[in-house]
Amino acid sequence: MLGRNLEEGKQLEKGYNGIRPDLASNYHPNTTIDWRNSPIKPKDILKLISIFQMTYIGAPMLFYGDEVGMWGATDPYCRKPMLWNEFLYDDEKNPSHINQNEVYQQKVDRDLFEWYKKLIKIRLENKTLVYGKFREVFADNERDIIAYERVIEDHSIIIVINNSFNSWENVEFETNYQDERFIDLVTEGRIFRTSPAGKIKLDLKAKEGMILRKVRIDADYE
Repeated sequence: MLGRNLEEGKQLEKGYNGIRPDLASNYHPNTTIDWRNSPIKPKDILKLISIFQMTYIGAPMLFYGDEVGMWGATDPYCRKPMLWNEFLYDDEKNPSHINQNEVYQQKVDRDLFEWYKKLIKIRLENKTLVYGKFREVFADNERDIIAYERVIEDHSIIIVINNSFNSWENVEFETNYQDERFIDLVTEGRIFRTSPAGKIKLDLKAKEGMILRKVRIDADYE
């Protein structure tokens, strides 16, 4: 799914408008995975997808309910009403082939809701993510890691996505920037520095994404 959106995005840069902005969030959890006992949860994957949505080419589109943790892609789950704080809803059973007897509480996921608010705020406050040109930076098929850049003039934001279920240490790739500092907007504090040769080195957790903005002293337009 991620690779397909990247390829369609290249066509969008050329002037084609056929990309579906909802495809990235149209996530169907794998029903063969024991999610109950997995350290990675479907919500972790949804958070990673949302980083891609808010930083890639085009206007991001959320299907109603994504932001509060609603799930279900097939009948009858796709017909569920929106979750609202002021109402109580019946619990539902997991349709997974593995966790068939697991019961979910149907209520607003506040953690996920705050996550989406943060990412939307990042996009609105960084015009580079809205108007910036797209540039491929790094791809590692074996470890399932990609990095791309949105750039306007000397304003740069590099997005790193670890789509793997594994964590990786010392992930290193080249950038166009030597001895520059980048701040991770997701964690709102982690600082990374490129080497004199323009390389950056990162440790990535499973299903983790980073939004690395080049630090500017005169940052009036990011």
